[in-house]
Amino acid sequence: MGIRHIAGPRGWGAYQQALLVSELKDDEGLEFKDIGEMLGISSVEAARRYASGPLVALRAAKALVNRADGDIEVGLDLERHAFSMLFGTEDWRTGAKSLAENGPGKAVFSGR
Repeated sequence: MGIRHIAGPRGWGAYQQALLVSELKDDEGLEFKDIGEMLGISSVEAARRYASGPLVALRAAKALVNRADGDIEVGLDLERHAFSMLFGTEDWRTGAKSLAENGPGKAVFSGR
């Protein structure tokens, strides 16, 4: 999986992969088998990408987008609240440590 970029094709990081699989699974109600077929990967790989993402943060981000309903002030207020709620999670600590040590897109999240 990847995206087109002005500098040429770029691979997707773990977060983008997990977000796409999460949206297809949670929002569209697709099974891992169907997701795998759509993306050209196995159902096991689709499940791995789903589980490897920062699931707590992904759920919070989706809820924020749905609740803000296009109002930037409401969205910013909700984001501040969510950030403070997620600050102490294991995934936050894992992501912060991995970012500092390895750069972006290298963290492996537990979903807690």
